[in-house]
Amino acid sequence: MQFFFSQSLQERFFEYDIFPSYDSSDQDWVTQYLMSELEDRQELRLCIHPRDFVPGLFVVDNIQAAVERSRKLMVLFTKNFAKSQWCMYELRLFIMEVQERGEELIVVFLEDIPAEDTTSEMEAASAVYPCYKWPDGARARKKFWKALYKAAIKGTDRDRSVLDKVLKKLFK
Repeated sequence: MQFFFSQSLQERFFEYDIFPSYDSSDQDWVTQYLMSELEDRQELRLCIHPRDFVPGLFVVDNIQAAVERSRKLMVLFTKNFAKSQWCMYELRLFIMEVQERGEELIVVFLEDIPAEDTTSEMEAASAVYPCYKWPDGARARKKFWKALYKAAIKGTDRDRSVLDKVLKKLFK
C-alpha cells in the first residue's frame, strides 16, 4: 500500500525552518539579529551550529543532517565567510541541495565585499539567487526583515495561509 502525503504534511517532517551558514566570527550578528528576529519575533526555527550540532558527531555529518532537517538554506556572506573552508563546503552543498529540491538559496550580504575577496561559488550564488543586503537604519531594517521572512516562508503552509487571506479578501 502506498501513502501519498500533501505538501503540508511533508513539511512537518522538517525540524528546522532555516539552516544558516556563516563564519564563526559572525556569531554575534547571528545571535543579536538573526535569532532575535527570526526565532524570537517570527517564531521560525533555526539550526545554529553551536547550539544544534550533535557533540561527538563529525562536522561533515552534522552539516549533512542539518541540511536534511531544514526546510530552507541560507548563507550569510562576509569577507570571513569567503576565507572559511567550512563555509565554502556548506555553500557548495547548499547549492547542490537547493537545485535538487527546486528551491532558492537565501543569500544575505552582511557587508560589502570587494570582488577580489569573493569566491567563484559566492559570485555564482549571488548571480542566480535573490540577495538581501543588511542595511543601515531602522526603517530599512524593517523592510529587510520583512523580505527575509517572505523568502523563509515561501512555499510553506505559512505562505499559503497568507495567500489564502489575500484571495479571500479579493473574492468576497
